[in-house]
Amino acid sequence: MHYYLVGFMGSGKSYWANVWAAKNGFDFVDLDKVIEEKESMSVLDLFEQKGEEYFRVTEAAALRDAEKSENTIISCGGGTPCFYDNMDWMNLHGVTIYLSAPPQFLLSNIMSDTVKRPLVKNVNENELLYFIQQTLANRKEFYEKAKFTLVAEGLNEDSFDMVLKD
Repeated sequence: MHYYLVGFMGSGKSYWANVWAAKNGFDFVDLDKVIEEKESMSVLDLFEQKGEEYFRVTEAAALRDAEKSENTIISCGGGTPCFYDNMDWMNLHGVTIYLSAPPQFLLSNIMSDTVKRPLVKNVNENELLYFIQQTLANRKEFYEKAKFTLVAEGLNEDSFDMVLKD
């Protein structure tokens, strides 16, 4: 079985995917890390040197390649569900889980790491909050196609159990 964690940057997808995979004996795949290894450069450098379109095509291919593993929790990039019918594809090939979070929660998590995040590199706090609000509103329809929604603020190592029980 494949479990796809989706949600905005800063919602905790990579962190919780890793925790839940370890707890349940699943493999953990961070889609951004897979892309970085394949391309031999960071996501930030990919955006800057080859552009977002190239990154999104590469991301869609990496997502489909990740299906080859079994019993895996896959942490997707924040924009992954929004391009190339990726969300519909994930729903057909596994269980999607949206880590929902309000803008202020996301802002506090993102502010400590803006340099590594290509879409918010070098922005101030007010610009970042506005960016989060606007982008979250644009992505909401994709995120809400997930089979499960978990509130990011209250997650713990047992939160994934409810998904496994269903």
